[in-house]
Amino acid sequence: MSKGNTRHAVAPDWVEILTDDELNFVRRFVVHSGSLKALAREYEVSYPTLRSRLDVLIERIESAQSHDAEGPLKTEVRRLLRDGAISIHAAREILSAMEQEKEEWEK
Repeated sequence: MSKGNTRHAVAPDWVEILTDDELNFVRRFVVHSGSLKALAREYEVSYPTLRSRLDVLIERIESAQSHDAEGPLKTEVRRLLRDGAISIHAAREILSAMEQEKEEWEK
């Protein structure tokens, strides 16, 4: 594709929640054709360490993509996660508790 034909689209929601470091990680992952072994060598970390980092990133992206039709509390939990105020584990626990409460109310 020539530079003249480059389209500038609005970034998807999941891109907006990523830090500059995480976006660079995604870019490097693509440059290495998705090879975690090559990326682990570049970052000078073990494969399991890199895999763990990717798993966290995947969870954050999935979380951002599943926010449709959510209430204000879910939106706030996701904002706290995006801003680094809470961990992915804490966000999961809160959202899980919210789902359990919702199920109890629906009974």
